[in-house]
This record gives sequence, structure tokens and C-alpha cells, in this order.
Amino acid sequence: MQGIRGWTWLLVAAAWAVPAAGCGGTGDGGAGEVADGDAGTESDGSDVAPDGGGDADVPLDVEGGGDGDGDAPTDGDADAAEEAEALPTGTLTVHTAPSGTPANAGFLAFRDGDGAWQAGAGTDGVYEFDCTTGRYGIAVIGAGPRRTVRVFYGTMADATTLRFAGSPVSMTWSCDLGGSISGVGPFEGLTLCLTGEAEQSRSDPPPIGGSYAWTVQCGTYVLTALRTSGGAALQSFRSGSFDTPSIGTADVGIAFTAAAPTTIEHTATLVGLDPAETYVLGSELLTRAYEGCPISSTSTGDTVRVVSESILSPTETHRVSLKATGPSADYVRVADVFSRAASSPSLVLPARPSSAPVVSPVSTSPPRIDVRFEPQAWIELYTLEARQAPPAFGWVVDATAGWIVGGDRLEMPDLSGVPGWNPVADLVPGTPLDWTWRTLATTSGAPLPGHEPSVPPPEAYGRQYLERRGTMTVGP
Repeated sequence: MQGIRGWTWLLVAAAWAVPAAGCGGTGDGGAGEVADGDAGTESDGSDVAPDGGGDADVPLDVEGGGDGDGDAPTDGDADAAEEAEALPTGTLTVHTAPSGTPANAGFLAFRDGDGAWQAGAGTDGVYEFDCTTGRYGIAVIGAGPRRTVRVFYGTMADATTLRFAGSPVSMTWSCDLGGSISGVGPFEGLTLCLTGEAEQSRSDPPPIGGSYAWTVQCGTYVLTALRTSGGAALQSFRSGSFDTPSIGTADVGIAFTAAAPTTIEHTATLVGLDPAETYVLGSELLTRAYEGCPISSTSTGDTVRVVSESILSPTETHRVSLKATGPSADYVRVADVFSRAASSPSLVLPARPSSAPVVSPVSTSPPRIDVRFEPQAWIELYTLEARQAPPAFGWVVDATAGWIVGGDRLEMPDLSGVPGWNPVADLVPGTPLDWTWRTLATTSGAPLPGHEPSVPPPEAYGRQYLERRGTMTVGP
């Protein structure tokens, strides 16, 4: 397994992404009004997590290591402190426009170890902080289609450069796409996927009819069409590159003939399935890191279908995934692999902890939640996510295993004292909140966060994660 250390991390809005011990930087400028924003998607780890070390019963909270009660340090605290002392230090660089027009985020703050959160000052989307103890926290709100507060806790051994999709986005316009359809039988379906300006997909069940119409974001695209039957794609169709006109409709006909490429069936190896679990084994064609065009899905066998590698572009690959759900639907375990050929995928599910995590409201204001959990050696990244109905902001808090070492607690931070913070981004008291707790590791290949969001993962990349969900309220 490849290590996460030394890699650039890219955090973009989700999947599926924690305070620190010392980074000093410029302090009090650069944070403006909270903007509607998606600070990123799920971030992926990469290496087997280091041993948790110390007493796992001693929580590591957002005020720093230890149990937070002012008592003398425990052995676990000493182990965590020794680990922190061994961490590299230096300059932490944060980018908020990894692909697009350079611009500062609507709000960005950093935490110098166990110190107070401070507003960051950036130039054209680049922020630099002097990390003096090797542990840090970064909080970002950007501008995008979703309103998200993104928090990342890590160490200088994990990454010295972070990239958030947090810069303003330009206004987009809608255009029309359509055309004729031929070669699809009366009991067959059609899946359409767009690659280009934006990634979109749709599935039309039978009967299809002789034409389709689709309103999409204006831009330059390639259209992929899959003829489906019984939950699996049988043939694929690829258009050439085309532009959607601002007036009128882009006419792109879809024709499946005897010469159209057929999909290929492969057998997957499924490891770690519990007989009491239900599962779904599926495959997708990926044109970007996370946007997929579904090809096949089954809950009874071990076969998947993929598109012929001969028609894939250099930036396309497949994702084959195994999703196992607990008998009480209280957890989901997932293993996936990314490969162009996907000829013999092996999917190994992650081990379950001996006890379930406990997600609770934080007793002090502003409204927040925290989670107490059982650390496991295989985990590289811990993620706590909270979502409420729009227009409320969502929160995604990521912590690397290197940051969490010696602890068993992760909490949403209190950013209310940071200059430029707008309390509209706080959770809304009394409103139902959907939470997700995810633990993740990579199983093969280089870590995905080193890649731009427009680039799919490298060949033979794999990961595994365990996810739990629930609903609660916070406040007042």
C-alpha cells in the first residue's frame, strides 16, 4: 500500500473527506462574507494507518490531546506528544483554486496545533502557514453549487500542500441536447453519460422510443450511450466531440448496430462478505475521479461487465465496487478498484470495529456534533459529515490517522471567534440533521488526492471504507 505522506491532497465536494499542534501564519485578513459553496468532495487516504498508540480511551478533542479536563497527562497523552514531536515542520501551502481562475475562498481559517483558530490571508487562492509543530487544521468555505464548510486535520507527514475546490465559480447556462435513437429493443433500457463541461448521466427504462431530449449545462461534450437489459449494459455508443448551441438543440443521434462494441463480462473475487449481509456488485465507466456511468449491477453473483478498453479515451477508466449492507442496515462496507481493463478485480471488504461509533450533540454553543469511536489499524482517514435541508450549510470534517493517533473522538470545531466567520454557516438548532461517519483506506496504487478532479485515478487504484448514517437534532 502506498503512503499518504508527502502527497498533495485535493479535497473536492462529496462521496464519500480534527485540530492540530502548531502552525503559525499570517493572521487576520482575507476572510470575507460566507459564500454559497462546496468546499470539496470526499477525500481519500492511502496508506495503512499508523498504530494508534497509547490509551485509546483517552479522547483527543478539538482543544488538543488528552482528556480535556486539565488533569496530569496520561501515558496515552505522552505517546501522542512523542509522536507529535517527531513530526516534520515547515510551510503548509493551501490552494483554493486547483483548477480554474485563481481566487481566495470566501472564508479560510487555520489552527496552529492546539491554539485558537485564525483567519488566513491568501493571494490569488494561495495561502501559506508556518507549521511549527507538525499538526494543523484548515477550515474552508468556497463558492459553488453546495453550501459546505470543509475542515481538514492532518500532519506535515501527511501532506504539506492542500488543495480545496473553494474558489468562486462562473455562472453557467442551460442548453438543449437531443436526437434519434435506433437499435434499442422494446424491453431494453438506455443509459446516457456526458463527459466535458460537466459530468451528467441519466437512465431511461423501456420503452425508450425513437428519440431523446436533454437539458444540460452549455459546453463541449462527448456522449456515451449504453444499451442495457436486466441491469447490465450490452453495447456502447460513443459520439464525437460536439458543442451545445446557445440557441437551438445539439442534434446527436444514437445508433446501436451489429458493429457497435459489446461490453465484456469478468468475474470478480469477493473477500470478507458476511452471510448475514446483503450486497451489490457494480461497475461504472469513469470519466472523472468520481462521476461514473453505470454499466452493470448485481446482488446475487460475482460477475461484472465493462466497456471494451479499446474504445476508452486515455483519461477514462472503470470502477468496480462491492457494497455490503449490515443485517439491520446499520452500516455499509465498501471495497472498490479502479482499472481500465478490470479483467480480474479483487474486492476486499474492510474489517468492522467491535463497537459502533457514538455520534452526539456537543453541549456548548454553537450547535455542533462529535463522534466517539474505536480506532482501527487499517484506517487512514476519518470523516464526520453533517447535512441539513437547504439553505443550511453542510459540514465535512476529515482527520488523518496521523492526526488522530492516541485519540478516539472527533468534533466539529467552533469557528465563531474567527474574524470573517458568518454564523449563518452554523448548524440550525432544532432542524433534523443527517450525519455520516466514514473510515477509509486505500488498498493499492497511488493516493487519489494527488490528482486533479478532472483526472481519474491511476491504474489499479483501490480503496475500502466503512460507513454509518443516522439522523438527529442539535441545539438550541
